[in-house]
Amino acid sequence: MYSFLISIVVLVLGYIFYGKLIDRIFGPDPSRITPAVSKADGVDYVPMPTWKVFMVQFLNIAGTGPIFGAIMGAEFGPSCYIWVVLGSIFAGAVHDYLSGMVSLRNDGCALPEIIGRYLGKGTRAVVLVFVVFLMMMVGTVFVYSPAQILGGMTGGGSVVIMIWAIGIFLYYVLATLVPIDKIVGRIYPIFAFALLFMAVALMVCLFVKWPQLPEFWDGLSNRHPTQSLFPCLFITVACGAISGFHATQSPLMARCLKNERLGRPVFYGAMITEGLVALIWAAVSSYFFYGGGAEALGAAANSSAPQIVNIVSRNWLGLVGGILAVLGVVAAPITSGDTAFRSARLIIADAFRIDQKPKLKRLLVALPLFVGAGLLLWFNVANADGFNVIWRYFGLANQSLACFTLWALTVFLLKERKGLRYLVALIPAIFMTSVCVTYLLTVSMGFLHLKGYELIVAAAVALLSLIIFLVYLSVYRKRVARGATVLSLVAAAMLIPSVTGLQNSSAQDASTDKDNCLEITTFRYAGPYILNTPYLMDSVSVDGKAFDPKSLLSTPLSHEGLRDAALVSKAPQSGENALHLIGFTLENRLFAKASLKVEGLKDWKLYQDGRETSANELKFEPGTHEMVIRYLGKGDCADSLKLSLESGDISKLKLREDGKRIFSLDLNTIGVGSGGASISAGGRYIALGRSTVLPDGKGSSSWEITDSKDGRCLARLESAPRWMPSGDRCWFTRKEADGRCLYTLDPDSGEESVLARNIPEGWFSFSPDGKYLIYSLEKKGPKEGEVHQILSPEDRQPGWRDRSYLARYDLASGLLQPLTFGWHNAWLCDISSDGRKLLFMSSRERLTQRPTTLHSFYVMDMETLETECVVEGDGFLNSGSFSPDGASLLFTGTPEAFGGIGSRVKEGQIPNGFDIQLFRMELSDRSVKPLTADFNPSVSDAQWNVADGMIYAITEDKDCRRIYRIDPSDGKAEALNVPEDYVKAFDLSESSPLLVCTAQSLGNGDRAYCVDLRKGRIRLLRDYSAERLERVVLDEGHAFEFTSSRGDLINCFYVLPPDFDPQRSYPMLVHYYGGCSPTSRYCIGSYSPQYYAAQGYIFLVVNPSGAAGFGQEFAARHVNTAGDVVSDDIIEATERFCDAHPYVNRAKIGCFSASYGGFMTQLLLSKTDIYAAGISHAGISDHSSYWGEGYWGYSYSEVSMAGSYPWTRKDLFVDRSPLYNADKIHTPLLFLHGSADTNVPIGESIQMFTALKILGEDTAFVVVDGEDHGIREFGKRRQWLRTISAWFAKYLQDDSSWWDELYPPKQL
Repeated sequence: MYSFLISIVVLVLGYIFYGKLIDRIFGPDPSRITPAVSKADGVDYVPMPTWKVFMVQFLNIAGTGPIFGAIMGAEFGPSCYIWVVLGSIFAGAVHDYLSGMVSLRNDGCALPEIIGRYLGKGTRAVVLVFVVFLMMMVGTVFVYSPAQILGGMTGGGSVVIMIWAIGIFLYYVLATLVPIDKIVGRIYPIFAFALLFMAVALMVCLFVKWPQLPEFWDGLSNRHPTQSLFPCLFITVACGAISGFHATQSPLMARCLKNERLGRPVFYGAMITEGLVALIWAAVSSYFFYGGGAEALGAAANSSAPQIVNIVSRNWLGLVGGILAVLGVVAAPITSGDTAFRSARLIIADAFRIDQKPKLKRLLVALPLFVGAGLLLWFNVANADGFNVIWRYFGLANQSLACFTLWALTVFLLKERKGLRYLVALIPAIFMTSVCVTYLLTVSMGFLHLKGYELIVAAAVALLSLIIFLVYLSVYRKRVARGATVLSLVAAAMLIPSVTGLQNSSAQDASTDKDNCLEITTFRYAGPYILNTPYLMDSVSVDGKAFDPKSLLSTPLSHEGLRDAALVSKAPQSGENALHLIGFTLENRLFAKASLKVEGLKDWKLYQDGRETSANELKFEPGTHEMVIRYLGKGDCADSLKLSLESGDISKLKLREDGKRIFSLDLNTIGVGSGGASISAGGRYIALGRSTVLPDGKGSSSWEITDSKDGRCLARLESAPRWMPSGDRCWFTRKEADGRCLYTLDPDSGEESVLARNIPEGWFSFSPDGKYLIYSLEKKGPKEGEVHQILSPEDRQPGWRDRSYLARYDLASGLLQPLTFGWHNAWLCDISSDGRKLLFMSSRERLTQRPTTLHSFYVMDMETLETECVVEGDGFLNSGSFSPDGASLLFTGTPEAFGGIGSRVKEGQIPNGFDIQLFRMELSDRSVKPLTADFNPSVSDAQWNVADGMIYAITEDKDCRRIYRIDPSDGKAEALNVPEDYVKAFDLSESSPLLVCTAQSLGNGDRAYCVDLRKGRIRLLRDYSAERLERVVLDEGHAFEFTSSRGDLINCFYVLPPDFDPQRSYPMLVHYYGGCSPTSRYCIGSYSPQYYAAQGYIFLVVNPSGAAGFGQEFAARHVNTAGDVVSDDIIEATERFCDAHPYVNRAKIGCFSASYGGFMTQLLLSKTDIYAAGISHAGISDHSSYWGEGYWGYSYSEVSMAGSYPWTRKDLFVDRSPLYNADKIHTPLLFLHGSADTNVPIGESIQMFTALKILGEDTAFVVVDGEDHGIREFGKRRQWLRTISAWFAKYLQDDSSWWDELYPPKQL
């Protein structure tokens, strides 16, 4: 018993310490969205509670293995304990955890997909067949073994056993097809409890009886009468130590986990728990075999495993306990069997991309599985030794699958993690490979049967595996997945001799590359589409032309038929005149030009990415391109059709037929995104906007109103609905004969009601009580002629002289009551919840002192119009709003607001004016409390919620934009667990605990969510980019932080190229902030990391000193440094990242950004030569000229150069301006600028470009006509993005072809 106790303690310690190490090696990301949420389908992807996922995982992997296997393993003696303990900790739990977590990181993909990704497509195909056959064997084994137990309990013979088997089999059919949470999620935890109860109860009995069992110190020699210790013990005891079957089950639960941090307790913990169950049964069986247990229980010493279970359970646990114990023992194999069939169904569906939502498709996939399993079951029953034969092959196949998985995990760790961390998978992989191959060669299974040479064979296999691995490390570094495939073959050479050669896990080149020619020997085919000649009513058409049969080639025809078409080597014949489609996919990371040569076709057209094009002048921007040939004929070209691509750039082009794509310019600029989301005041309806950019740049938008409970679409609108301040109706205005009319609409019934007729024109807000409207009206300022006086720096801006005022429109009487009058603007801030008070603000200019604009806030009594100024002349405040009870005000402003009571900067620092804080004012005594002074994130938008009295705010939180719930009483903040990194906007219901928001992350585009604020539940409403980004390979993004030489923790993140190989050398782009805000983790946008990563770059984002969102002291470093400290951080970040990531080509690093970031590019290049190319978009080159000329130059300088002026701080305005350091720049530098930029005038780029030209440096200047600070117009924006990519390709990838295509050399 002491050996048993030691084993239990070691097993538990293994979970605590080694499990934590494995978890740290993988590196779960708690903020990452899991497939259970992102791909929720209500069938297989279903978020479930953690305890339930653990119970289901435990029951799925348990089966009869840790019971029957342990019983049979106990015959080998105490060495069984050692194998269970060491196997569970160092092999099985590692195997289960990593296979589950890798699946989690790959959208819940099945085991063959994981193996294919890391061991190559060829291995994936073999494993796919291998796994499906194994799953059928599992189902067969786990039908018959529980049927035996149940048959024994009911006193029946073979007929009764067969009846039980048929019943269990029918249950399998049902459980395999229904959604996972209907049966698996509901009853499995009960069965798991029964199994755990049985184990705990037996352990208690062992402690009570304290039998004399064989101990370690009695010797570890083999006690089995017929089988050798090695390798038979390691095949016999599988589920209690390591089992390949588990790797097919972990992905099932990976589709149900709500957070990555739960992987260790679920995957690693379930395996350790199974090891405990195996230990207990091994101890019980040791007592039965060697401690006199068989005699004490009145049983035969050679009893079978099912008999031992029955005998021990009934004798030790009594009637009720015995029933529960046997229920657990019976349930375990049954549940493992049905999830084996479910897993096989999903594996096949994933492989062939068969949607599993429709029940019919689920049945079509599952039916062949059940037919195959039925045949195996018949063989099992019909042959006396059938069960033993199947079990023997099942055991070997099970452990061979573990080898495949361990080798795949070794490659994963080698590719994705640094150092020698792959050893945690490599060592068990080598060991299990030697076990399996030795079992094949030494045990009587029809192979060599080298009995007596087990250890010699094992040593030889282990040595060979290690040698191949070392060869792979040194020779095949550039093809990681290929080398790994060689390793996988060692484990399965006898089982799958058809697999020879290396496979490539990246995009497959299905062609022959000869010099400048890429032959296309396989393609997708769709058709024939029979097309008859139309009835000729006349001999000519209205334009006088005769009918030409070739005109049928232009007949509209969708190319969707090619989407999932199989690859063929020749097109079939049709026998009739028809249209045919041939499709193939090309991929390139660099710009390329080519021509397509087509032999054997007479009448045909070529389409590239859906657009008709010429085969002689093909241009390929970086991306994945769908090429389609549409031809007209009888399909008689089957033997003569030849396709080839010819180009001097042919090495840039590869065929890709795995269905995946890389991110591209089209994906970044064309497609569907979110148009916004809002919720009705009563919380019953949610409005979701959909914004679409078409390939021609035209946009369309639409809105749908859905039921907040079940998601039903109730109405579709062309414009955004605006909700009434209470209830669930929305409002709109319509021009009619008697003027502008105000209507309300019931979204459910569509009923319209007139609220008011002939209301005034202009923008208005509803009062919360719905009784009146507050209008913001405008009075035009004085006009002057073409020669006119500028009264103020702001007077240069269009509309500055116009003034706004407020008026109240009474809906009952139709009276429009002016509320403010004068030459100062009045802007509405908020209306109190009871409608009795109005909060508005005004501003006045004061140029002689900072701040130059002062804001005052006023509270007006809506009945008497009596007005009180609550804040007078505070230029550091931005906005204000009422608390739900109207007793307090919530202000946003800089830390300097209210005399600096919220400031937390160091002595001598000035707070950053873009680091926005929250302040609460009590109207009763005007006392002000800073709510977020010690809260590092910067507030972007805040709402004081009526429903729960809490404040909800979007914040810039380091490199993310998150929603925080802030307690207005003490400022305590809690982040909402929205599963995205970049929240764009949110809306709150006035009377229900619901919040809706739109967001995206590095790995996906726009999504809309509904958050139940009371229960904490989050529901995905729409994944707008699901179709846009379908099958697109996107890197998840990775964090990188370092402590700078000044002792500061600097935040960075980076994105890797598709099919990243750490043994290669990659160019890198460094991007940084363009103002005072941090650069966030988003997917689609102007500086999309995925767009540049897809072109083969490491994309590194640095958030240096001065960025908001990291605390006030950090943000304050932006002030009066003129980029000096900031640039040092960026340079150091670049160097430190390269030190930690040797796959970066230090000679090929580029840097770029815009606005203040454009200035930063220029400054960087004047301080260092570590960058090989740079781009400055709308960058400041001279602080003094920008200060005076830009619309916001002097006001922005109030933040960045607070209290400093060109005449007081030459060191800032001159010495740190790139223009005055132009002679220090020797790096190729591109200037981009909109000609109509009013923020940073184009002269900033002109003067710096001129300076570098005079100095003879390599520089270029591209002007975007008519564009302002940001490039918005669709065509110009795409050309702007092309220009950036082409410049970097020229200098970082030594390929000037794209730049020369965009800007051909000119002799001027």
